[in-house]
Formats: sequence, structure tokens, C-alpha cells
Amino acid sequence: MRLPGRRRSMKATLIRKKKCSGFTLVELLVCLALLAITFVSVFRLQAQNLELQREARFITEAKYLAQGRLARMYASGTTGPVNNTGTFDSPFQDLAYEEEKEEVADQKYLYKVRIVVHSADQEGVQQYVLETYVFQGGD
Repeated sequence: MRLPGRRRSMKATLIRKKKCSGFTLVELLVCLALLAITFVSVFRLQAQNLELQREARFITEAKYLAQGRLARMYASGTTGPVNNTGTFDSPFQDLAYEEEKEEVADQKYLYKVRIVVHSADQEGVQQYVLETYVFQGGD
């Protein structure tokens, strides 16, 4: 047994559901805002990651090059104060160095060595400093 009034209300419900399906403009705007915030956060994180990689690479290369300059200074066998500046050979031509060697007061044959590696074109932006003491010249 079917009731005619009940059939109409089912039809009206189906029509109402079809009209209400989909998203409202406010829901779409909220979704777009959340996506924008997410993308900005991801891009900022990626930029920070690239900067940290660049800094780590500089520190690694600068440490290697400063230790090489120290080895050359020690192997040269020159005694007395030294004050040199220059740039490195390829592939590190974008880096420069400053090396200082000075006698330690009241200590014979003991020298304080300071080597600074920095960018050749923009001095002081990034720099790596190696300071040590060497015993040189004594028999």
C-alpha cells in the first residue's frame, strides 16, 4: 500500500539534495587559503634548506683549504712573521685567504698562525677562521 503524500515528500527531498550538493564559496575560499599557507610554508622551508646546504658546503671547503694553506706554510720552513693574502686556484677561485704568522711573546720558535678564508668578491659575508700555534725553527 502506497501513500501518495509520502511519494511527493521523497521527490522534494531528492530535488533539495541535488540543489545542495557541491561546495559553497566560503568553503572554497577556506580551502584555497589553507593551500596557500601550506605552499608558502613549504617554499620557505626549501629556501632555508638551500641556504643551510650552501653554508655547510662553504664551511667544508674553507676548512679543507685553510688546512692546506697551513700545511704549505709549515712545509716552507720560513721562520719569522708572515702576512699573505691571495686567492685559491680553480675550482675554488671564488674564495680568498689571508694568512698571518706572528711570534708568540717570550716563546722562542713558537708562532701563532691565523688563516681566514672568505669569499673573494664579497669580503666578510662568509668567513672561516683557523687559528693555531706551530713550533718552527728549533733543532
